[in-house]
Amino acid sequence: MAGRKSYNNLFIVILCLKAFFYKCVESRNDSKEKPNILIILADDIGTGSIPFYWPNFKNLPRVKMPNLFKLKKKGLLFTDAHSTPLCAPSRYSLLSGNNPHRGTGPRGSWTIIGDVSQFTEDQVSLPKLLKEKAGYNTGIFGKWHLGARASYNNTWEHPRTLENIITDTNMDWSLPLDQAGEFLGFKKSYISLDGINYPPFSFFKNDYLTSSKNETVYWSKGSYKMPHGISKIVVPGEGDQTWDSSAFDMIVVNKTKNFIKQHLKHQPDRPFFAYAAMTNNHYPFTPPDYHLDGTKVKGRYKNDYLDLIHHFDKNVGSLIKFIDKKNLGKDTIIIVASDNGGELNLPFVHSTNGPLAYGKGSAFEGGHRIPFMMRWDGMLPKNKKRHNMIHLTDIYATISEIVNITAPIGSAHDSLSFYKFAKRANMRDIKRYKMFVLGVSERQGQVYSGLQFSYRKENLKLIYQTGATNTLHVYDLIKDVREKRNLFWEMRNTKSGSEKLVTLFKEMMSESPCPFEDSKKYFQVKGQEEYKSCAFFAKRPDACNQYPEGVSMCPSVCGKRFHKFCTTWKVHGYDFTNNVLKDLGF
Repeated sequence: MAGRKSYNNLFIVILCLKAFFYKCVESRNDSKEKPNILIILADDIGTGSIPFYWPNFKNLPRVKMPNLFKLKKKGLLFTDAHSTPLCAPSRYSLLSGNNPHRGTGPRGSWTIIGDVSQFTEDQVSLPKLLKEKAGYNTGIFGKWHLGARASYNNTWEHPRTLENIITDTNMDWSLPLDQAGEFLGFKKSYISLDGINYPPFSFFKNDYLTSSKNETVYWSKGSYKMPHGISKIVVPGEGDQTWDSSAFDMIVVNKTKNFIKQHLKHQPDRPFFAYAAMTNNHYPFTPPDYHLDGTKVKGRYKNDYLDLIHHFDKNVGSLIKFIDKKNLGKDTIIIVASDNGGELNLPFVHSTNGPLAYGKGSAFEGGHRIPFMMRWDGMLPKNKKRHNMIHLTDIYATISEIVNITAPIGSAHDSLSFYKFAKRANMRDIKRYKMFVLGVSERQGQVYSGLQFSYRKENLKLIYQTGATNTLHVYDLIKDVREKRNLFWEMRNTKSGSEKLVTLFKEMMSESPCPFEDSKKYFQVKGQEEYKSCAFFAKRPDACNQYPEGVSMCPSVCGKRFHKFCTTWKVHGYDFTNNVLKDLGF
C-alpha cells in the first residue's frame, strides 16, 4: 500500500513537471510569435514637409526622401492621422493612450523643475504593459519630454533652476532619476530630458546622469564648432563637454541599433519594443556635416531646415535598413510619425503643413494633422493609403490588439485600435468617428494667449477659442480641409443647425479638462460591469484617477483638480452652467 502511494506521488510530480515544462515552452513560443515594434518619432515635422502628402500643393520642399518613399511603397500611408499639437503632451498620449488631461496636467510635463511624470501612479504605459504582460524587451533613445524627478537636497523637492543643475551641491546625481525610464517600463534608456533645447545638455543612461561634475562645462548661448557640425545653444546652461546638437539624432540611431543588436544576441526568443525619439526638425536647426554613412548633409539644400528634413529621411533609412539586414521585416512593426505639426513663421521655410491652417500648438489642422506611416511585411498591405481618422493615442490599443493583451484601467482611455481597418480597409472596422484636441492660440515661444478646444465628429469639426475672444468655428473637413469657411453663423441661423452646434459643443466640453455639469445618470466605466454614478466618485475621490470617466461625467467632484487651469485660461462655463452658449446667442 505504501509502495503504491509513493508511486502515485511520483506520478503526480512527473505530471506537474511535464505541465510546467510545456507551459514554459508555450510561454516562450507565444512570446517569440509576437512582433517586434519600432517607433520612430519625428519632432515638429508637418505633412507639408513630406512631398507625397500634398502632391498638388505648390509650396513644397524639393527634398529627396528615398527612404520614406520606400517605406510608403512597402507599407501604409495614413492621410488623416492626428496628435496632440505640442511636444510633451503628445508624447504622453503616444505612450499612455490617453488625452493629456487624463494625466497629471492638461499641458503635459516638460522638465524636472516643477513637473512630475505626466503619468499618474495608477496608469500603465504601453512599454510597461508590453514588458510585464507580453515579455517584451523595451528601450527608449532620444528626446524624453515626459517629466521626471531628481534627488534635490535629499528629497524629491524640485531644483530651483536648470542652468547650473549638474554642479548644484544640493543635487545628488549618484541616484537615478525618479519617474523616468524605469518607471514607464523601459528596461534600457538613453535620453535627454528636453531634446536639444534646454539644460542639462547631457544624456541619462538607464536614468543615471552620464556626465560627472568634473566633466561638466557651462554652455553659453551661441554656436560651437564640434566634430560633427555646428552645435547651437539657445538657452544657456551646464552640460557634457562633448555635447553636440548636430550629432544628436545620429546618436539616437546608433543607440537604437545597438539595443536591437544586443537584444538579438542575448534574447533572440523575445520580442523588442524600441522607441527612437528624434529631434528632427525642432529648433535650433543644426544638421550634421555628414551622415553616418559618410554622405553630405549640411549644405546639400538651400537652408538648414531642408538639410534636416533630408537628414530625417537618412535616419529613418539607417534604422529600417538595419531591420532589413537582420531579416526582421516580417517580424517587426515599423511606425514612423511626428509628435505634432510643423512650426510656422520660419522665414526661410516652405509651408510646413502644406495647405493646412496654422501649425504647431494650434487646434486647427496644421497643428495636429501629422505624417504617419506603418509597415509590417506579410501582415499589412503594401503601397496603400488609409483615409480613416486615427490618433497617436490609438497606437496603444492597436499594438495591444495585435499582441493580444488588455490595457489596464486608467490607460488607453482614448485609444481605439485601427489594426483591422489598416489590414483590410473594411468600413465596418473603423472605430474612430470623433476626436478631442487641446491646442493653444497666439503662440509666441512658450507664451500663450488662450486655449483652443477642438472636437471633430465625422466630417464636422468644432473649435472653441477660450478667453476674451470666446468664439466658435465650425468646418466641414471633407469639403474644406484648409478650414477657410467658418460655418458657424450659417448653422446658427437654422434650428437644425443650432441644435447640432449645441450638441457638438456639449460633447466637446464633456471630453475636455473643463466639463460643464455632473451627469445625473448612471454610466459605465472601463473595466467595470456595474454602472457608476457621481455619488460613487463623491465617496471615493481617489477613483477619479483610476477611472477617467469620472472627470468627464462628474466635474464637480473629479474636475476640481483642473479648476485652476480652467479658470486661469478663462474657460467660460466652468461654473458648470451654459454661459458660453448664452454668450454666443443660444
